Amino acid sequence: MSSKAIENRVIIATGGTGGHIFPALAVADELISRGVKPIFLLDERGEKYIKKDLNIDIIILPIKNFNSLNIFMNIKNFYLLFLSIIKSIYILLKIRPSLVLGFGGIASLPSLVAAYYLRMPTVIHEQNAVLGRANKFLSNYAKLLLLSFDQTLNIPDKICNRSYVVGNPVRSSFIGNKKYIIPTKNEKINILILGGSQGAKIFSEVIPNVFRNLPSDLKSRLEIIHQCRDSDIQKVNKYYDESSINHQTKGFINNISEVLTKSHLVISRAGASSLSEILVARIPSILIPFKYSKDNHQSLNAKKLNIAGASWLIEEDKFIDEKLSNLLNQIFSSLDILSKFSKNTVKLAKPDAAKDFVNILDSNFFNFKFREGG
Repeated sequence: MSSKAIENRVIIATGGTGGHIFPALAVADELISRGVKPIFLLDERGEKYIKKDLNIDIIILPIKNFNSLNIFMNIKNFYLLFLSIIKSIYILLKIRPSLVLGFGGIASLPSLVAAYYLRMPTVIHEQNAVLGRANKFLSNYAKLLLLSFDQTLNIPDKICNRSYVVGNPVRSSFIGNKKYIIPTKNEKINILILGGSQGAKIFSEVIPNVFRNLPSDLKSRLEIIHQCRDSDIQKVNKYYDESSINHQTKGFINNISEVLTKSHLVISRAGASSLSEILVARIPSILIPFKYSKDNHQSLNAKKLNIAGASWLIEEDKFIDEKLSNLLNQIFSSLDILSKFSKNTVKLAKPDAAKDFVNILDSNFFNFKFREGG
């Protein structure tokens, strides 16, 4: 850990998936720009999302996710939770942070519980349109609750008057700086498909098959980048190869912000971070929420964008291939509709979410002496 003396230190408690990590990284960038030292406390799953070149200090907690039906595994996980709380107490006493920020998920729980009992101020952020279970529990102890969406569900009454909508912080590389322009008649139509770990059959079979059955003159115009599970790459490639569609299929897209901002249309699940990135990049989208998401949060997220006219929403059912085919034919028959949907992203996009997030911290915690952000 760096020995450089910095007056203000902030612990960022997060982990698990990129949906929790990426907003935390956006806030960390803003804190650093104002002379504040962020230190991440996270689980092993979250470590892979933080690149070494970011020069961010991280401390790994032994906590594991409670997703096993094995009673002995869950007993072990409770023990690891207890160890993580003890380790968090030691770290907080050693670092003496000005503030502890939590970004949801079980990995944030030990640090925020430890901070509460050590009388250190805590703030939590909810990425989704419904307050997650860990955040709902932690909201009982937090000084502030920062939200991504208006009218977020399941917020306890006792913290309603200490809740603020700031949006979901997004890394600066995603923020659209150029005007969205639909392709001309002779130009390629760039499609980005984001299946992720929850893509399963819908993204590895149904969607490629729908594209395969589009008219030949349309298929010749498509340029598809399809992100899916590594185990599905060969299968997905076969669909596109057999239909002579130009494509790239990847398990992970390193330059995702560049690919996204060059896309004309995105087909995606409805995780909060992905949606925030799509919105600030001003790209129209077709959203297929994961129907088994906790508290149905993906469907609720997608409905926010659909109501605003920024996205089309297709629920996952046995008619999904027919619905997607009809929608794609509708869109491609008149590409002007993409421009309309792009303009509507402005209704929900919050490109300044990271700055607004840190400004609220600055105005509510008087021991901070932030410099003006760039």
